[in-house]
Amino acid sequence: MTGVHDCGGVSGLPPIDRRESDGPFGSEWEARVFALDAAISALEITSADAMRHAVERMSPDMYVKASYYERWLDGMERLLEECGMIDRTELAIGRATFIPRAGATQVLRVSEVERYIAAPRSYLASSPLPARFRTGESVRVRAQPVGRHTRLPRYAAHKRGLILHDHGTFVFPDCVAHCAGDHPQHLYTIEFQARELWGRHATEADRCLVDLYEDYLEAAPSNDRS
Repeated sequence: MTGVHDCGGVSGLPPIDRRESDGPFGSEWEARVFALDAAISALEITSADAMRHAVERMSPDMYVKASYYERWLDGMERLLEECGMIDRTELAIGRATFIPRAGATQVLRVSEVERYIAAPRSYLASSPLPARFRTGESVRVRAQPVGRHTRLPRYAAHKRGLILHDHGTFVFPDCVAHCAGDHPQHLYTIEFQARELWGRHATEADRCLVDLYEDYLEAAPSNDRS
């Protein structure tokens, strides 16, 4: 999904605020948001890709003003409302108005938090699939999908590159974010010439490596020199 969050290669952005901190959180409420995200993930009602898509749907004017964890919070509220676990009234008054029966809701207990957060997450597909492309092959990137979540950065769309590495078969986040199945496929590292991405002002010797899913790619015609 294209939007204000897709800012790779965009010029004129303000500098990154690099304030020193005594820990991973700037304030207590940020730690609470992090804990809420872990608790929601433990419910297994959604996915990291759906969360990314929820954040992407934040209004552009709010997105550019919001901090990192403010974006997390906005996305979590949107996801929980769409899943029917909270409503706007509860958000407005700051307390639950519906109490589920005992045992109806899975709970992430304090004693389980550290183990849950440290547990490895794998996005590998359950079984490998044959690759559509091979290492060393020249490919061209397709256009970005419209109105959907995607991990394809806009600066790579329509560009030509070379397959440097095949990482194997993974679930496809563009489908997982919309609860449309895993749609497993290969993930490749694509090498682009800097000038292919950024134009003649880029240094000729520089290269840029981008990990892209199979559905983003097509074979580059032999006469394609764009």
